[in-house]
Amino acid sequence: MPNKKEDRNEFLYLATAPNQIIAEMWVQMLKQQNIPSYFRSSSAQSYLGSSFTPCQVMVSKSKLSEAETLIQSIQQHG
Repeated sequence: MPNKKEDRNEFLYLATAPNQIIAEMWVQMLKQQNIPSYFRSSSAQSYLGSSFTPCQVMVSKSKLSEAETLIQSIQQHG
């Protein structure tokens, strides 16, 4: 989730991960590259544990292009 200094309006949709575990991995990788990011799930299970439904990964508007390149690389190389 964005921290208090970051407004959710400053984040844009990047990609849909197949489940929460993959979304968490992508967000961690993005953060390691200094790209502010978080994921959101439409499933209530995400509050109770891992969700096995798709999750949207959101990134800082200013880092969208860089994030797209990283995610595309991951998706191509598995």
